[in-house]
Amino acid sequence: MKIDTISEISEKDIKNLVDSAILARGKEYYREGRVRTIEISKDKINAEVEGNNVYDVEIWIEKHEINGICSCPY
Repeated sequence: MKIDTISEISEKDIKNLVDSAILARGKEYYREGRVRTIEISKDKINAEVEGNNVYDVEIWIEKHEINGICSCPY
């Protein structure tokens, strides 16, 4: 499936990108309020996530694909 905007990303898309342990940890952090969104646009999310440290996360759409980077060890 071609993805054009951040709002089109589904949980299935994320499951295809990360292993199950990382997905579970991300869900847990979200439920616990550890994800602090800084900015959301049509094709990009910038956020901070509080884990052992505060990590910078960037997720973006480029050429209809999901890309991401995190300052965390993962």
